[in-house]
Amino acid sequence: MLSSCCSYLQRGVMNTVNVGFFDKTLRRSFVKVLSGISLILSLTLVFIDIPKKVRFDLGMIFLAGLGILYIAMLIRANLQRSIVLKFGNTTVEVSLGDLFKQNDLKVVSFNEYFDDVVDDKIIAKNSINGKYLSSLSSSQLEDVRDKLQNAPRLAEKGVQVGTNFYRKEGKKKQYRLGTIVVLPDDYLATAASKFTSDNKAVVTMSEYISFLMNFWDEVDRVYNGRSVSIPVFGSGMLRFRGGYDNVSDQDLLQIILWTFKVSKIKFTYPARLHVVVYKQKSAKYNLYKLKELENNGLSQ
Repeated sequence: MLSSCCSYLQRGVMNTVNVGFFDKTLRRSFVKVLSGISLILSLTLVFIDIPKKVRFDLGMIFLAGLGILYIAMLIRANLQRSIVLKFGNTTVEVSLGDLFKQNDLKVVSFNEYFDDVVDDKIIAKNSINGKYLSSLSSSQLEDVRDKLQNAPRLAEKGVQVGTNFYRKEGKKKQYRLGTIVVLPDDYLATAASKFTSDNKAVVTMSEYISFLMNFWDEVDRVYNGRSVSIPVFGSGMLRFRGGYDNVSDQDLLQIILWTFKVSKIKFTYPARLHVVVYKQKSAKYNLYKLKELENNGLSQ
């Protein structure tokens, strides 16, 4: 699994987020449409005889129409703001929007310590968990801090993976990446990154993949038949070590969907997975390209 992901990134599959004129996915979609048109046209011509003097003109009009259709499909692909994917019986929606405005269970990413102090040192104000914590009232914040400190899940075997006694600021207990703590008001907190001594969120690609696979197991444990909305984990704040420091937001989105596809979790109707792409970052994503993941892996 990890080797497939690494080879995908090393080949630089997503060199651009725009849908180019000769985009492979676009060409495949156009061929499908063209096949349907050709079938209808062939059946029609069985019953209609076109005079020879107008065949050439009609042929030119037909080719021009196909060109216009292709360009229209290209424009539509570049303007796409949402897409629905089917992985078996599970519906996955990816769309531009605001995570905090969703009506589903909403996942907020924290570091491995589940720190809860927004000070632009440990937690940045413009990060997802920074915005979440800053939006809470004093009583709500105390409740959330209690959950992040004393949730029964954190005391279960194998969840705490270490204690950093040398850490000067923030909490000291470290938890397995992907661990989920259930918070009030339909929120879930997950440990999504490791933290360096100078409070930088970092992971290797191997740790990122492990985080996601464990995260899906945790979601399966807590979602209870409800829909779940997640952000693109690692977009903007996360640093990758080990030669993957240039990984793009599009790469992260495709890896998230790929790990979901191969995980054991299955959302049955009406529940779904919703990946919310921050709308101010829309230029970094190519949602149209995601359709390839329904039937193919990252190798495509």
